[in-house]
Amino acid sequence: MQSCVTEPQDQSPHSTWRDRPTPASSPEPAPEPMHLGASHLTPAERQRRLTRNLCLYCGAPGHALPECPIRPPRPMVSTIVPSLPQMKPLTTHGTLSTTLSSISVVALLDSGSAGNFISGTLCRQLGLRTKATTTPYQVRSITGKPLGRRQVRHSAGPVRLQIGALHVEETTLLVLEESTADIILGRPWLEQHNPILSWSTGEVLKWGDTCFPDCFPDLSVPHSLLPTPLPVQATSIESPSVHQPLKIPACYAPFSDVFCPKRASKLPPHRPWDCAIDLLPGEPVPRGRIYPLSIPEEKAMEEYIKEALEQGYIRPSTSPAASSFFFVAKKDGGLRPCIDYRALNHITIAIHFLLSQRP
Repeated sequence: MQSCVTEPQDQSPHSTWRDRPTPASSPEPAPEPMHLGASHLTPAERQRRLTRNLCLYCGAPGHALPECPIRPPRPMVSTIVPSLPQMKPLTTHGTLSTTLSSISVVALLDSGSAGNFISGTLCRQLGLRTKATTTPYQVRSITGKPLGRRQVRHSAGPVRLQIGALHVEETTLLVLEESTADIILGRPWLEQHNPILSWSTGEVLKWGDTCFPDCFPDLSVPHSLLPTPLPVQATSIESPSVHQPLKIPACYAPFSDVFCPKRASKLPPHRPWDCAIDLLPGEPVPRGRIYPLSIPEEKAMEEYIKEALEQGYIRPSTSPAASSFFFVAKKDGGLRPCIDYRALNHITIAIHFLLSQRP
């Protein structure tokens, strides 16, 4: 019997342990992307991706989580953030005048402004002369940040500024190039004139005490701007006690009694054909509103009422019905008193008849 020796098939008679191939290590499992609603990354995997600058979602290099191309879009969540209501800025209307031109402007009243400004566009439109300020100024907002990129380096004026029908002043304004308002009247202007304002309309209801001798045309407006002074007074009521010589044309001499001041100052007598003022039944009695008057207007109103009471044209009344009294400026600078009877006319019964009838 012949014997034989069989060697294992995986071994070669000439191989040693050094020549044997090293068993390959198992590859790392490919990182799987995160999924919304699934479990988050383990702390070890998250740290590995942060260390190697890998995407925290898909694990690929070259981009971060917000820029991941396979990351599904996040659902939009709508939120309603309440905001403050937009308020209209407090403005008033005025007129800027020079010796050559005049223009209507809208003035922004700003108690937080440390100066009085004019926009650069309006300054060039009026052709105002400017001069450099002693030092440049930087305009800042309430948060301390600069407003605009430019500094205030020039002032314009003097220029004539009129607010309302009577208030006139000569002022100098700083040039604010990037201003969207025509002019800005700040804290210095408000302190100087101390006006009482209507916060809903911006209308000046009353001026300060220093304005009466300084800012009204009948007292101290520069003669270069106003060549002739304009009197601020109401239309006076002719008094019969004041002797005034009458120059009656010769053709009207036979009717000289018509021009008698005493007879003209009396009210006509009552006659049988007097017309009554009948009101619509059930209509409420009108109550007049109060119009704000400036200091010269108040003075003119007191003089007018005094003269009318002395002549007997008016009398004191305690009636709840009232009609508003105000003034309208005349071309000669005076004030024409007006009484607003529109509310009374609205509830008056109209009577339509012929004034005269021919046979």
